[in-house]
Amino acid sequence: KVLQVGCKTASKLAAVKPTLGVGIDDDINNIAMARHKYPDYQFHVGTLQDVTLNEQFDYIILSSTTMEVYDIQELFESLQKYCHHRTRIVID
Repeated sequence: KVLQVGCKTASKLAAVKPTLGVGIDDDINNIAMARHKYPDYQFHVGTLQDVTLNEQFDYIILSSTTMEVYDIQELFESLQKYCHHRTRIVID
């Protein structure tokens, strides 16, 4: 199970071939393209704070996300609810 925050058009999410793939991006055009290219995955328009997911993930991919947020600590704190004790966070 993989969550990608800042997924753009989701090419990185698709590249890891998750059994459950979820992408979040605040650009509606990126999400529209991602939904078209990868209909088997779930995509949400907005920020991590805007979206509510009822899932914990094995991997969380942050694609350029740390450079785009004002408060990095707040970002990591908001990720906690999507993590279990073996979750890995991949920062790109």
